[in-house]
Amino acid sequence: MTFSATNIGANDRINWTLDGPGTISPAEGRTTDYGPPASFDSSHTTATLTATAGILIAAARITLTPPLPGSQTGIWDSSQWGSSNWGP
Repeated sequence: MTFSATNIGANDRINWTLDGPGTISPAEGRTTDYGPPASFDSSHTTATLTATAGILIAAARITLTPPLPGSQTGIWDSSQWGSSNWGP
């Protein structure tokens, strides 16, 4: 999931920090990509992504939910499943 920030009228660098599960990359610039953790942990269901530029701060709260029973994870293997099917 991509997040973006715009610092209108200022040249301060935008820095990103993450408090909670998952990863972000890059940690600096106008956009950052959030990657959820590899597995769901019911004791850690929120993360806070913060953008800071000079004295300006903005934050987004990300809520993590477990996958639905029987749902696919989005792994694509065209050799096993053909050219138009999602596989386990």
